[in-house]
Amino acid sequence: VFAIRGCEHIAVTPSASEIALITGYAQQQEIPLDRVQFIQESSEHFLPRCAAKDFDLILLDGKHAFPWPLVDWFFTADRLRQDGVMLIDDVHLRPVTILAEFMKIDPAWQLIRDFSGKTLAFKKIRTGIRDVAWHMQPYTVASDGGNNGRLSLFRRVASRLRRIANL
Repeated sequence: VFAIRGCEHIAVTPSASEIALITGYAQQQEIPLDRVQFIQESSEHFLPRCAAKDFDLILLDGKHAFPWPLVDWFFTADRLRQDGVMLIDDVHLRPVTILAEFMKIDPAWQLIRDFSGKTLAFKKIRTGIRDVAWHMQPYTVASDGGNNGRLSLFRRVASRLRRIANL
C-alpha cells in the first residue's frame, strides 16, 4: 500500500524470504519499490542505530514475545513526529497488551481507532515522550494498574508522611 501510494517506507524484517515474496509480488503487479527500503535485520539491532526520524506513521508488527513490542516502541516513538500515528498490531497478545495499556493512559498518546480489538491506532500528542520522570508517568504511579481512581505514588507517600508527622 505504501509503495503504491509512492510513500517513503522502511520495512524492517530479518526474513529474506519475506522480502523476496514482497519484491516478487511488486514486480508482477508493476508496483514501484524505489521509495521502499528493506532492512533485513532484527528490529532490536537496526532501530537503535537508525538515523531516520519525523515519521508520519509507524506500524509495530514484529516479534510478539516480551519485551520486543516495548523495545520496538522505545526505539521508534520519539522518531514519530507530533500528530503522527502509531499502529500496534496483535493487541490480543499479552506483551502487546502491556504496551497498549500504557499508551491508553499516557498523556503523550491519544487512541484514535480500534480495529476490532486486534490493531490500535494512537496519535502522538507530545513531541518528546521519553523525557518523563517515573513519578510523572500515569502508568507507573497509578494506584490501580492504570484504571479509574488514579492516585499517584507521590501522593500516597506524602499522605502517609503527613499521618506519621501528626502522630
